[in-house]
Amino acid sequence: MVNPYSAEHPVPPEKFAGRVSQIEEFDRFLADTVEGNSKNLAILGGWGIGKTSLLRTFKHRAEQQNCAATIIELGESTDSFITLFETITRSLARDATPVMGAAAKIREFLEGLSLSVNYGPVGISYADKRKGTPDVFRFKEDLISVSGTLDVPFLIMLDNAEQLLAIKGAIFELRNIFQTIQSADGVRCMLILSGKETLFADMRSASEPAVRFFWGIDLGPFSREETFEAITKPLAGTGIVFDDASMDRIYELTQGHPYFVQVFAYNLFSARTGDRITLSDLERNHVRILSYLGRRLFESIYSRTSANERKILRAFVRSDKDLLSNTEIAELSGVKSTNIYLKNLSGFPTPLLIRPERGKYSLFHPLFMEYLKHTPG
Repeated sequence: MVNPYSAEHPVPPEKFAGRVSQIEEFDRFLADTVEGNSKNLAILGGWGIGKTSLLRTFKHRAEQQNCAATIIELGESTDSFITLFETITRSLARDATPVMGAAAKIREFLEGLSLSVNYGPVGISYADKRKGTPDVFRFKEDLISVSGTLDVPFLIMLDNAEQLLAIKGAIFELRNIFQTIQSADGVRCMLILSGKETLFADMRSASEPAVRFFWGIDLGPFSREETFEAITKPLAGTGIVFDDASMDRIYELTQGHPYFVQVFAYNLFSARTGDRITLSDLERNHVRILSYLGRRLFESIYSRTSANERKILRAFVRSDKDLLSNTEIAELSGVKSTNIYLKNLSGFPTPLLIRPERGKYSLFHPLFMEYLKHTPG
């Protein structure tokens, strides 16, 4: 039987659990956009909290409403205006084609647009795109043409939106572009960003007006009920069940963090000996699951830390407190100037430290504390 859980990939819409208020909010904004009052959103949350899975669910719901939608995962290769604009247009043309597949003329238009799109000087190399000036007018005209040809609303979703900050002025320029095309007659579209919880603060330093352009949707850990749903929903039709005691314990250990919930469910499903997964099964496999987390996550991020950063992390193991001040960290770690290391540890793609309150730090998750306790310094 195929394991219905995966910690490595976004959760598909049919297995998506929880986030009822966020989905309801999206549905309201989508309805406004369909009626001609376009809205723009930003999904904000930490690593592994389910932002990409929520984007995929938004895309699915939009397509059910006969809208075209595309998700673009931004990375280091998206390092210029020209590359960004070309990626958006090609992705929209590709993903809109199945939605509008019945009309041959529309398919031909989208395929032709995808092949011909070019917003830089003719013959420009990839390296020179970072220096080139994009044809913003043509980009706007192409998006307006897509809207007019499809005659349906379209959604452009940019995942890992913090990458936009690496392109000087990108946030402000996107805001100006979409403000212009959303004001054009008959154009109905949404721009949706997805990024870390500090995205608005980081954007504000680059462009205050751009922050006001987006409605923020915050994602935190699952509630107990959402955790139960995330575990039980993928089991539909399998005949396998988790008992309540095991799901309660998973919620306690993971604190409702979606990535860790998936890891526990995946491993317990793989190790099951019958049709019912119990608290005893969890206790028996607990060490194996921690080992899995070590191999799949903790080892890779811990190995990238410096000697002084490791001393700081291990200060939390030596302490009997979850929260430590800068002074306490310095005393326990023996590192005198901790500020730069604390900043680095808080700024990793998967932050190893978080700051729950001013001047206080903690490890990003209790499961990481368990890993450190069982790992030589």
